[in-house]
Formats: sequence, C-alpha cells, structure tokens
Amino acid sequence: MIYNNSQDLLLKIRKIMLEKNISIKELAIKMNKTPSSVSSSLKQTNISYNAFKEICDALNVVCDINFSNK
Repeated sequence: MIYNNSQDLLLKIRKIMLEKNISIKELAIKMNKTPSSVSSSLKQTNISYNAFKEICDALNVVCDINFSNK
C-alpha cells in the first residue's frame, strides 16, 4: 500500500490498534508514556520517524519501507 503522508500512516496504526484490541491507555503503558501523550502523537500532522517506530515497537509490528521509481 502507498501512504502519502504521516496522517495516512497514523490511520493505519489506529486500524492495527483496533485489530489487536489495544486502547490508547494500554499502548501508553507499553510505551511508558501517559495516555494523553500517546493520543497527541496519534493526532500529529507530522510524526517523527522515531516516534512512529516507538509506536510500532509497542504494537509489536514492523514498518517495512520500500522505495520504487515513479
């Protein structure tokens, strides 16, 4: 799938959370952060790679990035 911006990636993270039945509170516990901090991260327009990777790690998923010619 092609994602055009970080908001698309965060939407995918939300879907993964629903599939795994993980709440923001549970994700925050896994990340050793407050629920409000995690909630803010999931609403950002531009999330850093490190923050995105930290969320993926807490969800036990890998983000596989591929580059291809247009």
